[in-house]
Amino acid sequence: MSKVVFHHTDIKVIKLLLKEIGKDRYDCALQDAGLSNSKPITMHGFFIEWDEGNIDLHYTYPSGISFKLTTVLGMQRVPFEGWELVRKL
Repeated sequence: MSKVVFHHTDIKVIKLLLKEIGKDRYDCALQDAGLSNSKPITMHGFFIEWDEGNIDLHYTYPSGISFKLTTVLGMQRVPFEGWELVRKL
């Protein structure tokens, strides 16, 4: 059964959010997700997801595998506009 979530994929917004997160927190999030050896090399694939009140930063690799990197709820750079409705399997 699928459920409805919201995604935000604007690269400019995600770059500002990554700057707010900072290098140390970003590196820790990659390590916690087990991705420290295969860091994302491009901005394409990053997205912000809203799901039942949680706002998280995700990355989808070209192979199609998606990982939650960190929670961004409460940060200043979380956008108000530009969200897309997506069905999640």
